Amino acid sequence: DTLFSEGELEERVEQLDVLTALANSYLTLHVINLDDDSVIEYKTSHDVRKFVNQHGNANKQMKKVMNSVVVTKDREKVLEFVDFQTISDRLKGKKSLSLEFISVVNGWCRAVFVPVKYDKDENVTVVIFATRKIEEEKRREERLVLRSNTDELTGLFNRHAYEDALKSYSVKSPDDNFVFVSLDVNGLKDVNDNLGLFSGAHFITGAAACMIRVFNP
Repeated sequence: DTLFSEGELEERVEQLDVLTALANSYLTLHVINLDDDSVIEYKTSHDVRKFVNQHGNANKQMKKVMNSVVVTKDREKVLEFVDFQTISDRLKGKKSLSLEFISVVNGWCRAVFVPVKYDKDENVTVVIFATRKIEEEKRREERLVLRSNTDELTGLFNRHAYEDALKSYSVKSPDDNFVFVSLDVNGLKDVNDNLGLFSGAHFITGAAACMIRVFNP
């Protein structure tokens, strides 16, 4: 057993209190020693606990967890992110590393590595690894993107969305059966000038309704 002075003991208790308080805001929180490949659990879920113990093989345990809880399309990038053999180099000069992924149980999540200890060569030796549910955050983000890309009058995508689509197609060519259709509504200026903007708005929404009916939503 290791004996601590009263001051050292108070400091360690305080550190434990800080970690415990931090853990309350996360889905999971573990402290990982990269030197001896061990892990200490501060908070976890049932789906993670069955793969993690207090002994060695932390890297192997982490990969088992991710193979179990991460959806197939995100698995490769997550396994690369949690690779303990490269995390020290990836954390050099950084305060943290994070990655978003989808969990089969909890939906959208964010994983983060935070360096805690370094050796004499400034290599990271101990890290905090934590995950947090961000489902609500992603929903708000999607709503904001949709709002910024949608025309309030017609409910169709706006010019901003159109320009983003063109940029994406310039990077990755569309499929061979891709069809680009350009439409011009004739007489809109005359309607606005002679019948007013209210009538012009009806003219635009009528054209949009025709587009939806002829193509699809």
